[in-house]
Amino acid sequence: FDVRKCLVTEGLSAVRRGSDPPFARAELVLRLPADWPLTLDGPHAWPVLWLRRLAHLGVESENGFRLFTVYDHEGPLADGVRFAGWLVIASAQADGVTGADAE
Repeated sequence: FDVRKCLVTEGLSAVRRGSDPPFARAELVLRLPADWPLTLDGPHAWPVLWLRRLAHLGVESENGFRLFTVYDHEGPLADGVRFAGWLVIASAQADGVTGADAE
């Protein structure tokens, strides 16, 4: 059994963005290892801070989120982190978009 922590936005879907109905409203989910420390400061804070930042980017964008949305940070997401961007992928079935299309 694979135990993980899930961080989920709340209220993001209340803001309709873009004209693409399946993705005009969305929430974001980020899976972390079960032993990941949840904090807003220090070296382990970057997933929480970036989830908040991605939510704001989705709201501020005229198009909102799409089936695949790429955010390129053009450098490390945080000190000591090798990731330099995010790929937001729709995973729920919505108006003709199947799970196979979203994977």
